[in-house]
Amino acid sequence: MKDEGAFDGIEPGGVTPTEAFSILGNGTRVAILQALWEGEEPMSFSDLREAVGVDKGNFNYHLNELSHFVRRREGGYELRETGNQVIRAVLTGVITDVPELDPVPIGRPCPFCDSPIELRYEDETMMASCESCAGTSGGDLPRGVFMSIDGFPPAGLAGRSLPEVLEVAHLLFEASAATMVQGVCPECAVETDTEILVCEEHAIGPDGLCESCGRVPELLVEFTCPNCETASRPVLWMPAIYHPAAIALFYERWGFDTFRELQRLFFTNPEYVEAISEEVVSTDPLRVRVEFPAETGRLGLTFDEGFDVVEIERPG
Repeated sequence: MKDEGAFDGIEPGGVTPTEAFSILGNGTRVAILQALWEGEEPMSFSDLREAVGVDKGNFNYHLNELSHFVRRREGGYELRETGNQVIRAVLTGVITDVPELDPVPIGRPCPFCDSPIELRYEDETMMASCESCAGTSGGDLPRGVFMSIDGFPPAGLAGRSLPEVLEVAHLLFEASAATMVQGVCPECAVETDTEILVCEEHAIGPDGLCESCGRVPELLVEFTCPNCETASRPVLWMPAIYHPAAIALFYERWGFDTFRELQRLFFTNPEYVEAISEEVVSTDPLRVRVEFPAETGRLGLTFDEGFDVVEIERPG
C-alpha cells in the first residue's frame, strides 16, 4: 500500500523528451548554455549575447526557447539545474566521445590468480580482466572479466595512468553498488528492484565457467532500476561489506582511516577474498549466507530474497 504522502510522479509543466531534444538540437542554444556555464553567473543579456556572438534578434529567440534550461534572475540569466546537467553530460564525454581501448596489460597482478591484468574500453564499457583465470563474472561478459562498468565517463581516462584508471573504475563500480544496495538508483534516484540469482545446477567446467549458467559464481545479487534500466550484478559478498556489522569487523581488524582503504583491501588481498564463503541456506523461502573470516571465528550474514539481513552471527 502506498504511503499517504507518496508522490505520484512528475507534475505536468515540464517538457517531453522529444521537445527537450528538439530544443537542444541547435548550435546557438548549446552555445548559450556553455557561455552561462563558463561565465560569471548571472550574466546580463548583452554580456551573454556578446559571449555567444549572435545578432540580437536571433539571440533573443533562441534564449526564449531555452526557458526550460535557463532562468532570468534580477542580475541576469543563469542555468537551471536542467541546464547544468546538459553541460555536465557534455563534459563527461558520455554523449560526445566514443573512445576505444584495446586490451592492454597495466602492470598489476590479478587479485585472484596473480596473472597480468588487462584493461579494455569498448562499447562505452570499462572492463578489467585477467589473461589467465576466469575472473568473477562470465555470463554475458568475456571470460576473465572481474569488473565491468557500463557508461564509464570518457573524461575519466584523461590525464591518468592505466593503473589509476583501474582504481577509479573500481571505486565507481563499488559506489554504484553501494547506492543500489540501499534501494536507490545512482542515476535517477528511483527505487531499485533486487533479486538474488542462484544457479541450481552450478558446475565449473575446464574453462573456469559454469557449464549451466556460464558464470563463475553460483550466487549473484542483481540490482535493477525499473525507470532508467541501470543495473549492477556484483558477487554476493561485495555489497554485503556495506552492512554495519561487516564494516565494524573490518575496522577492528585493519583500522581503516577511510572507506576507500576498505575498498582497496578487497582489490589487493586475494587471500582474504578467497576465504569468504557464500551458500544457499534455504530455497523456500530463499536465504543466502555470506561469511567473512575474523580473528576469532567468522562473521555470518544471512540475507532474504530482497537482500535484507535476517540473521547475524558474530565471531567469538
